[in-house]
Amino acid sequence: MAAVAVAALVASCSTSSEEPPTETTGAPDLKTSLRVAYGGVAQLQYSASRVAWQELNDQGWDITEEFLPQAELAIQALEQGAVDIVPTASSTAMKAIESGADIVGLVAVSRAEWALVGHAGITSAAELSGKKIAVHSETSLSNLVVQYTLNENDIDDAEVLMIPGSPARSQALAQGQIDATSLFVADALRLQQSDASFSIIETYSNLPFVDQLLWVRRDFVETHRAELQAILSALLETYERFGDDLDWAAAESGALMPDEPEDLVRAVVEEYKQIGVWPADGGIPSYEFFEDTIAFLKRGNVLGAAASDDPRDYIDLSILEEVR
Repeated sequence: MAAVAVAALVASCSTSSEEPPTETTGAPDLKTSLRVAYGGVAQLQYSASRVAWQELNDQGWDITEEFLPQAELAIQALEQGAVDIVPTASSTAMKAIESGADIVGLVAVSRAEWALVGHAGITSAAELSGKKIAVHSETSLSNLVVQYTLNENDIDDAEVLMIPGSPARSQALAQGQIDATSLFVADALRLQQSDASFSIIETYSNLPFVDQLLWVRRDFVETHRAELQAILSALLETYERFGDDLDWAAAESGALMPDEPEDLVRAVVEEYKQIGVWPADGGIPSYEFFEDTIAFLKRGNVLGAAASDDPRDYIDLSILEEVR
């Protein structure tokens, strides 16, 4: 079914030969009809970027969203030209680049969106010694953040278990099968609100790693630079407003995710501002800064030892530097 989803995107892309209208933007020859693919179901952590697309659509753009079940499929759709932009995990995209994908990251779309959750009796990461901790898989970011915590606290006797999927790990925690697990911040807050016996042990605002970037094909940077300048400008402006106006941010996020409880949406927006999940400055101050992300993925065996250590093989900051 997943392959069918990508094939359908490719087919729908190839059947449309008309150029999108350009008059509404005031800039001729812009490609204003774009497809964005997320590597997961619609969720709160996508809210800020989705609002940025809405802002551009209000200016006459035609940006449509696709939600594919896996980040790998979103990257595949990008490579095949079925979509133009993919905000997704840096680990997935960089692994694809290591395998030959001609794509590049332009700006951070989220940072530090992970949290370590445990039973309320565990008040700090230092108390994880001898505890059972669940992660998604050995090479997942879920495991990387846990290993980072264990290393930082010199803990070598914790039992790390592989339990795929946040819902399954949350259930295992609720049933007492594990003592702690790593979850997205939004899922951690949801669990905490549903049961006071759980608490957030640690968040990762100081983690030397950029979680998610905006990825495009390298040839798209060459042929559609003006469009990408407008997109990055809209993204950074929206992120700045999300940080400055929490009422507006909560209202916009709630409108995108109407089934989520209002108090959860507000809690997520507030926590994201506090830990800097949506970076108004683009989240990557320099190429040298990104070296830590490469090293982090190599330590976790997500990237091979022979993978490039040059940030320019993964990211292009030239457009970000022009607009911020």
